[in-house]
Amino acid sequence: MPLIHAAESAADHGDPDLALSLLSAAAANSFWANRDEAHDEILSAAKHVGVLPDDPRLLSILAYAALPDEVAMVIERVARWPADRSHDALSMQLLGTAAFSLGFHSLSSRFLTASIDTMRDQGRLVQLAQSLVMRAWSEINLGRWTVAAPDAEEGARLTRETAQPIWEAGAHVAQAFLLGMRGDEQAAEELVAQAEKVVVPAGGRAVFAVVQLTRAMTALAYGRYDDAYSELQRMLDPADLAHHRMNFYWAVANLAEAAVPLGRIREVRAIVEQLEPRAAQTPSPVFQQAIRHGHALLATDDTAEGLFRAALDGDLVGGPFERARLQVAYGVWLRRQRRVAESREPLRAARDSFDALGAVVWSERARQELRAAGESSRQREPGLLEKLSAQELQVAQMAADGLSNREIGQKLYLSHRTVGSHLYRTYPKLGITARSQLRSVIGLTAPTRSAA
Repeated sequence: MPLIHAAESAADHGDPDLALSLLSAAAANSFWANRDEAHDEILSAAKHVGVLPDDPRLLSILAYAALPDEVAMVIERVARWPADRSHDALSMQLLGTAAFSLGFHSLSSRFLTASIDTMRDQGRLVQLAQSLVMRAWSEINLGRWTVAAPDAEEGARLTRETAQPIWEAGAHVAQAFLLGMRGDEQAAEELVAQAEKVVVPAGGRAVFAVVQLTRAMTALAYGRYDDAYSELQRMLDPADLAHHRMNFYWAVANLAEAAVPLGRIREVRAIVEQLEPRAAQTPSPVFQQAIRHGHALLATDDTAEGLFRAALDGDLVGGPFERARLQVAYGVWLRRQRRVAESREPLRAARDSFDALGAVVWSERARQELRAAGESSRQREPGLLEKLSAQELQVAQMAADGLSNREIGQKLYLSHRTVGSHLYRTYPKLGITARSQLRSVIGLTAPTRSAA
């Protein structure tokens, strides 16, 4: 590849900064397009640049190029760094990008948060927009939607203003994912269709994969299992534009969920078994969770209970949303085993989690299953994401953290009057009358807004 050859030449002439910049471009291009053919060349060139092995620039390149059996080595070196503002914002962004591309979203979010805080202060809007979009997707993976929604909204605005169409498409799909999970299917489809027009001609596999995922998850939520199955199959086909090594494992558990009502359990069980050796090669917590989730849903009756418990007791990096989905499936299984009284506890817990997230369609499914188990449910209360717009929520979170209107405005590039207007509309929606009450209502909903 010309970029790799140019990087090797720069290294030979004693310019490691240029060499790393060129290698980063080559590795990023290969990663986002899901091409592995340059792997050996990239690693060989990286070894000869002559920088420290824990240099964030080098680690981001290695993460982009890493094969499954190399992930553990790279992530161990990334995790040595502290995620705080004592280091420069670009280093924090590079480390966050490395963790993000390897599927370690909790670590990624911490690094990206440190980069976001500093980039806001420095007015580095191009990089800030990218960090916001990546953090939005990390928070979606972690089930922390009240952080993801404001990030996706601001990321979409800033990527548009800084002319970054692929990143803007990624932000729009994040917004669409959240809208689909909250029951606004039409708005979700409009956003993914808009993103699709950008990423398909560009061959943007990573973003197109989440386009397919968003459509599949929305179809799952509404019980359109054939549609969901078709969309998810594409994500697992290496020849399809929807396949990407960072995102394909999201299809596993979701395909299992679609397979059960369609009677395609044996077919998907074989797919999961084929993926197990690959999962064993990588420590990716999202991949491991997807395999456990799939095993539980596809199990025979004599093994299902142990597998459900293992999945629920495992590292549920998907947070409350993934736990609630497992709880519904477990509750349904218990009821079908004529253990009706036992089924109610996981179904109640799932209903409450979906309610808190504002996952309207999923909440109704849990309520239906509870009714089938002989228990009625109280009326659902709207969640924060239904009561507030994404920007109102972001402003309220910052105010709850103790920032003044002027400080919030400086960070979000808004006038302090606009900030005041957002808060004025927010108070009655939350049933409060004063700024001092914000923390008790939403102050704990954004755990990653300050770097750890």
